[in-house]
Amino acid sequence: MSNVKSHAIYAEIMPSNAVECKRYLLETELHLLNILKTLLTVKELRRIEFNAKAEARVKMKEVVDGINKILFDLPISEALKYAPKLTPEKEAKKKPAEDELTKKEAKEKSRIEAELLEIKKKLEQLSI
Repeated sequence: MSNVKSHAIYAEIMPSNAVECKRYLLETELHLLNILKTLLTVKELRRIEFNAKAEARVKMKEVVDGINKILFDLPISEALKYAPKLTPEKEAKKKPAEDELTKKEAKEKSRIEAELLEIKKKLEQLSI
């Protein structure tokens, strides 16, 4: 491999082709940034969904605890002695620091929006 030498290959591009290639490149970059923006939105929605599920688990645990408390306070008959008791689920994991995530995501979204505007301006300049 040490004997292999790299040589640069040059190709002449006509000005009309250069503008067309640059337009295609900018459009591709625009599409990629739109995809990234969509992925960030999906990530945010998944985080919201996770938090809602965690809150639902906590509320479900409270309901189960309330039912068990009511069952404990009621007089026990022979039929209820052998009935299965409701067991609460494990506590939901602690929520991540939402403020830090939101700040990072907002910063990243604003950066992507700025890049999108810049690319759109370049595309408009090429169209003129």
